[in-house]
Amino acid sequence: MRQKMFCFLALAVVGTGFGAVGGVRSFTVEAINDPFFRSCPNPKPRHVVTRSFTLKRSPGDLTVPIASTHLHTLSVRLENRSDLPLRNPYLRLLGDWGGDFRTIDAMAAGIAAGATSPREKFLRVFQWLAYHYERFSTSGNEAYPWEEFMGGAPRLINQYGGGMCGESVEAMGALLYALPPKGEVVARKIQLDGHQTGEVFLNGAWRAFDSNPSTRWIYDLGDHEPPATFSWLRDHGEETVKRVKPLTGWSIWWAIEKASCKPFPKMVGPTSRREFRYDLRPHESLSMFFDMRGRTELKSRSYARAGFNRQSPNHRNPCDYGSAVFDYRPDFSTAVHRPFVVDARNVKWTGRGLVPADPARPSSVVIPWYSAWLVVGARIEAEFLTDGAVYVARKANVMDVKYASNMPWTRLDPNREEYGDAGIEGVMAYWVKFEFHGPGSGLRRARIATEVQMSSLTMPGLRYGENRLRFTADDMSDRNVRITFTYDDQAPYDTYEPATEDYGAYIHYRVGGDRTRTWCKNMFYKNIKKNPNGQLPITVEIFKGFGRDFGRKVRTLVDGSLKYGDYWWYWNGRDATGRRVPPGLYAYKITGDVGEGPWGRGRIWGEGFVLFDRLWPRPNEIRK
Repeated sequence: MRQKMFCFLALAVVGTGFGAVGGVRSFTVEAINDPFFRSCPNPKPRHVVTRSFTLKRSPGDLTVPIASTHLHTLSVRLENRSDLPLRNPYLRLLGDWGGDFRTIDAMAAGIAAGATSPREKFLRVFQWLAYHYERFSTSGNEAYPWEEFMGGAPRLINQYGGGMCGESVEAMGALLYALPPKGEVVARKIQLDGHQTGEVFLNGAWRAFDSNPSTRWIYDLGDHEPPATFSWLRDHGEETVKRVKPLTGWSIWWAIEKASCKPFPKMVGPTSRREFRYDLRPHESLSMFFDMRGRTELKSRSYARAGFNRQSPNHRNPCDYGSAVFDYRPDFSTAVHRPFVVDARNVKWTGRGLVPADPARPSSVVIPWYSAWLVVGARIEAEFLTDGAVYVARKANVMDVKYASNMPWTRLDPNREEYGDAGIEGVMAYWVKFEFHGPGSGLRRARIATEVQMSSLTMPGLRYGENRLRFTADDMSDRNVRITFTYDDQAPYDTYEPATEDYGAYIHYRVGGDRTRTWCKNMFYKNIKKNPNGQLPITVEIFKGFGRDFGRKVRTLVDGSLKYGDYWWYWNGRDATGRRVPPGLYAYKITGDVGEGPWGRGRIWGEGFVLFDRLWPRPNEIRK
């Protein structure tokens, strides 16, 4: 079946939304053209459940209890059901699993809540990024200003993770600096040989860490005298670095032994202060989708053409980022939508819709779209009274959101989806012009459904247990919002182990194609298409990563054949004899058919993680 952009809107919208078919014009701008997505789409859900709530005040709290341990959130939809704009709506999970992702300060405050020392705050950021930042293929884009596009920590976390190691340090450094009180904890990047890591300033000294999802580790938790900087590790700590390899399957000694270990200036905040805020116009909705949608643009706005990654067309990994759709449906038979037209020429607002003031002259209206997220495509529809044309315009500067009447307009064709350099993929703003001409002509209704790339990790996805959510908006008088959750509570590829006590840690891994490594992500979709009931031998072992008994095996957590899927394994913080082990840095090592990769990792994959003095982030079943 031929896949087109926005075929998935049926999840959130019933019907076409238009009356007379004869006057409707429909256009798709930017096709789903990634061949891998076409061949290996997401698996279909088994049992779809829909829960809806209507709120008329802000803040408004929701509770969604989930009893299933095989849960997969499909979408969350916010709908403004009033004739007034909804200013700055936001829905978030309460507790440290969620958070306010709109600004770096809000993120940092949520992470630090309840932490009592700079060291604990640092460890929380380190662990929080392990759950909210993943490595993607895109490691920069010369078509965008670096400090705005990939250099800003909110964008790195809220939109999608960067592909390079240094970007993870930038995101972590910005969060650390923003921790209250601001500036108490600071970090800096360190240049190694082909790798960038970080150092954090704690207790009067710089201490080495690596926040990259593929090599995540803390090299100094107070075990070294002097403190372990990367310069110290290069000159005196070869064994300190190499001893990580038996635990996780990798070592970055290759990047340290010949490195300058030159430090960058300490980070004093994000390079971009962009906030991820938005408004919903009257009767506009925002639908957030959690699954891979395949909007990797390989034609009209190639990242390779922009000067990056010329050797490979796979400029962005298509597998593990989510998307969101802003669906605006103005009815021009009322004046409700008049404030949201930026340019109107020769039109009258009537009960039949927009009609020419002078039928002898062309009539048109221009509706803008802009946000902090990058566009990946759109579905545009118009119901003309007789006939008409639809155009789009964009700026050469993809971050320029100011309307200009002299922009070049491209006429849309219902039989065409790609528009080359006039396409809207990768921009933060574009404009739609509806044009009609002659006696009896006019525009009754329209639809502009704009899809943006949004990290699924920042969306308010449901989890096992009692989900407590809070909705806020700047002004809710005479307004109401409809919130709809759509989820599969019998998802065959999602397994969650509930926590049994307020101690321990969670290990997240996807059997059949790991989420973290870019070269393994699409394996999962290939595997489940080839063999939906397939299983792989998997062993998960936990080792101590600090102290005199560094490297001591603590426990075998999993040992057996597991079917493909996402797993959240709960470790209760106890060793093989049932004794509680002390807080600190530990490592999990996964052995099995985990896929080949660079540096000869083969069948071993592992990471460092933090065991706190109580389970953090605290899951729903423990939080209540």
